[in-house]
Amino acid sequence: MKLIMGMDEAGRGSLIGPMVVAAVIINERVEEELKKMGVTDSKKLSRKKREQLYEVIINLADWHDVVLVQPEQIDSNNLNMLTIEAFRQLACSALLKGYIPDAAIADAVGRIELEFYACVQIKVRMEKKADSKYTAVGAASIVAKVIRDREIEKIRNVYGLEGSGYPGDKRTVAWILKNSKALPPFLVRHKWKSKANPYFEKGG
Repeated sequence: MKLIMGMDEAGRGSLIGPMVVAAVIINERVEEELKKMGVTDSKKLSRKKREQLYEVIINLADWHDVVLVQPEQIDSNNLNMLTIEAFRQLACSALLKGYIPDAAIADAVGRIELEFYACVQIKVRMEKKADSKYTAVGAASIVAKVIRDREIEKIRNVYGLEGSGYPGDKRTVAWILKNSKALPPFLVRHKWKSKANPYFEKGG
């Protein structure tokens, strides 16, 4: 039975916390089951639905894993290249566990659509809107989003984060401005080029 690997990220545009990159390997039978259950791009699902589907996905998948890309890494590297490198790392991790998927598909990074080989044997295809078109990529997007939400909840519980963590959220921006001197540097993207990023407005 054919194996399909899907990969996607969550938290790419956030000011707070990590970007989470996830990979899921499923077989064709499980792919059909998950499709019937409504697995698709996580942005189209409620938080409750994502949590429900997450448990199903990790139980039915042959393999899954995540890479957390922290704000400090994002501040000092190109975000697109970090995402592609995380895709490569996940594909190689699957190979080390003995999985060679018949197809490996990742959601495109920004406008970048390309193909590359991970650890020689796994050909990864990056495609726009793959999280909506392919159930395996939709599953990866759900895993990434659920893990990302849990990471944000940890930050909320420890540091009192307000809002979603994204630059378009006025509560988050106000919270960063209010607590900027007290926040540990690893929590926030200081060099994220967004007008809504208070650190960027102040020059870092």
